[in-house]
Amino acid sequence: MGSLPLYLVPDSQSVMLESIRVLGNLTRDKSVRDLISDMRIDEILLTLLDSKHVELVYAVCGVLVNVTMEPGGQCIHVFKNNNGVKKLLDVLSHFSRQDWLLSSLACKVLWNYSEGMTNINEHYTEEEVITLFHLLEEYLGSIVH
Repeated sequence: MGSLPLYLVPDSQSVMLESIRVLGNLTRDKSVRDLISDMRIDEILLTLLDSKHVELVYAVCGVLVNVTMEPGGQCIHVFKNNNGVKKLLDVLSHFSRQDWLLSSLACKVLWNYSEGMTNINEHYTEEEVITLFHLLEEYLGSIVH
């Protein structure tokens, strides 16, 4: 596991993608989630949300669903302090029209991040709340109305 960060660098897109898929399976275990945080792999994953490759972003969101499942967990703080919400809002903005599965994963990460929240202002900026509201209204409005 110690050499895993080496496989998350962009030298080979396919190796990086497969490594992240493996992480998606492994992060179901709490000890692996803690190790990922200790090794700062969660920070690397957040930077990969900026990728234009849908498959890569999808795989990263899958891992983030797992690492954000513990309210108050180590990865929640990393997510908050590394613009995780903004990055996921960008994912929703860029990919949601053509990929509902990716959008649902991004929303699941936001849901996990928000779990147990007592004060929205501690987790989301006003701009992020407004952006999320507009995105959901835009994409779900046609279904609701």
